[in-house]
Amino acid sequence: VGHFALAFPDPDVGTALEFEGVDAGELMRHVDIFKGRLTGKLRGKLPVGLIAGRPFVGEGFLELDPRQPASFSMDASGLFTTDLPNKTAKDRVVRLPYEVLEEALGDVQIRTMRIDLFDRDTPQTPIRIEFSGESNTPRARVPVNLVTNINGSIPEALNFLYRLAML
Repeated sequence: VGHFALAFPDPDVGTALEFEGVDAGELMRHVDIFKGRLTGKLRGKLPVGLIAGRPFVGEGFLELDPRQPASFSMDASGLFTTDLPNKTAKDRVVRLPYEVLEEALGDVQIRTMRIDLFDRDTPQTPIRIEFSGESNTPRARVPVNLVTNINGSIPEALNFLYRLAML
């Protein structure tokens, strides 16, 4: 896309970007910090606009379409166990759940994934990510449930994401 400009006669303008059937894998290929694989179709909504000529982002979400199969995988070898000792039987008992988790992240069949953006009820948590699924590892069937927040003001969260993308 070449250079383009948008000019609005009114300093207050808004719209909602709606997403349906977005290929999750293709989207994640453009996120340099993500070193795994995600399949499935995404849908969502994100209000954007200008108020008094200043940009704003409204309350929105992005989620995996539950009607479509989806999976997540990454090489998590050593992610949780690198600094854990492995010399005694007690060490191996302590390491075991972390090793199983690392294996589980290698192939998760996703049930749900949702990213809530800029929820008015939680202004200091502008981004909330929920993820659930199941993985069959050589050792066990492992339920995977993750909820994480990116806390701070909206400008702080956007700055964090921008800096993360620049790594």
